[in-house]
Amino acid sequence: GRFPELRIAYSDQGMTSILDTVSDYLEAVGRPVDDRLLASQQYVGMIKECLFWPVLLGLIPMPTPEKDEYVIKDCVEKFIKLYDLA
Repeated sequence: GRFPELRIAYSDQGMTSILDTVSDYLEAVGRPVDDRLLASQQYVGMIKECLFWPVLLGLIPMPTPEKDEYVIKDCVEKFIKLYDLA
Protein backbone atom coordinates (compact mmCIF):
# COMPACT_ATOMS: atom_id res chain seq x y z
CA GLY A 1 0.00 0.00 0.00
CA ARG A 2 0.84 3.63 -0.24
CA PHE A 3 1.17 4.30 3.50
CA PRO A 4 2.21 1.04 5.20
CA GLU A 5 2.70 2.66 8.62
CA LEU A 6 -0.85 4.03 8.48
CA ARG A 7 -2.20 0.56 7.68
CA ILE A 8 -0.32 -0.89 10.64
CA ALA A 9 -1.55 1.78 13.03
CA TYR A 10 -5.12 1.52 11.75
CA SER A 11 -5.50 -2.22 11.55
CA ASP A 12 -3.02 -3.87 13.86
CA GLN A 13 -3.28 -1.45 16.77
CA GLY A 14 -6.92 -0.42 16.66
CA MET A 15 -9.50 -1.61 14.19
CA THR A 16 -8.55 -5.28 14.27
CA SER A 17 -9.01 -5.33 18.04
CA ILE A 18 -12.41 -3.65 17.81
CA LEU A 19 -13.63 -5.95 15.03
CA ASP A 20 -12.37 -9.01 16.91
CA THR A 21 -14.25 -7.91 20.03
CA VAL A 22 -17.54 -7.53 18.16
CA SER A 23 -16.98 -10.81 16.31
CA ASP A 24 -16.18 -12.61 19.58
CA TYR A 25 -19.39 -11.22 21.08
CA LEU A 26 -21.42 -12.56 18.17
CA GLU A 27 -19.84 -15.97 18.62
CA ALA A 28 -20.38 -15.90 22.40
CA VAL A 29 -24.10 -15.17 22.13
CA GLY A 30 -24.43 -18.17 19.83
CA ARG A 31 -26.46 -16.48 17.10
CA PRO A 32 -25.98 -17.78 13.56
CA VAL A 33 -24.29 -14.90 11.75
CA ASP A 34 -22.94 -16.05 8.39
CA ASP A 35 -20.08 -13.55 8.26
CA ARG A 36 -19.10 -12.23 11.69
CA LEU A 37 -16.32 -10.05 10.27
CA LEU A 38 -18.73 -8.35 7.88
CA ALA A 39 -21.28 -7.88 10.67
CA SER A 40 -18.56 -6.36 12.86
CA GLN A 41 -17.48 -4.01 10.08
CA GLN A 42 -21.08 -2.94 9.53
CA TYR A 43 -21.55 -2.16 13.21
CA VAL A 44 -18.36 -0.12 13.49
CA GLY A 45 -19.14 1.56 10.17
CA MET A 46 -22.50 2.79 11.43
CA ILE A 47 -20.82 4.53 14.33
CA LYS A 48 -17.90 5.91 12.34
CA GLU A 49 -20.16 7.30 9.63
CA CYS A 50 -22.00 9.39 12.21
CA LEU A 51 -19.24 10.36 14.63
CA PHE A 52 -15.78 9.91 13.12
CA TRP A 53 -15.76 10.80 9.43
CA PRO A 54 -17.81 14.01 9.61
CA VAL A 55 -15.48 15.36 12.32
CA LEU A 56 -12.34 14.22 10.49
CA LEU A 57 -13.51 15.95 7.32
CA GLY A 58 -14.46 19.10 9.18
CA LEU A 59 -18.15 18.77 8.33
CA ILE A 60 -19.33 18.94 11.93
CA PRO A 61 -17.78 19.99 15.24
CA MET A 62 -16.67 17.40 17.77
CA PRO A 63 -19.86 15.79 19.10
CA THR A 64 -20.83 16.19 22.71
CA PRO A 65 -20.67 13.16 25.01
CA GLU A 66 -24.49 13.13 24.91
CA LYS A 67 -24.46 12.96 21.09
CA ASP A 68 -21.86 10.17 21.21
CA GLU A 69 -24.02 8.22 23.63
CA TYR A 70 -27.17 8.78 21.57
CA VAL A 71 -25.54 7.65 18.30
CA ILE A 72 -23.86 4.59 19.83
CA LYS A 73 -27.03 3.51 21.62
CA ASP A 74 -29.02 3.87 18.40
CA CYS A 75 -26.44 1.85 16.43
CA VAL A 76 -26.45 -0.88 19.08
CA GLU A 77 -30.25 -1.10 18.94
CA LYS A 78 -30.23 -1.35 15.14
CA PHE A 79 -27.47 -3.97 15.18
CA ILE A 80 -29.33 -6.06 17.76
CA LYS A 81 -32.50 -5.94 15.66
CA LEU A 82 -30.68 -6.67 12.40
CA TYR A 83 -29.00 -9.79 13.75
CA ASP A 84 -31.82 -10.80 16.13
CA LEU A 85 -29.55 -10.64 19.17
CA ALA A 86 -32.22 -9.74 21.72
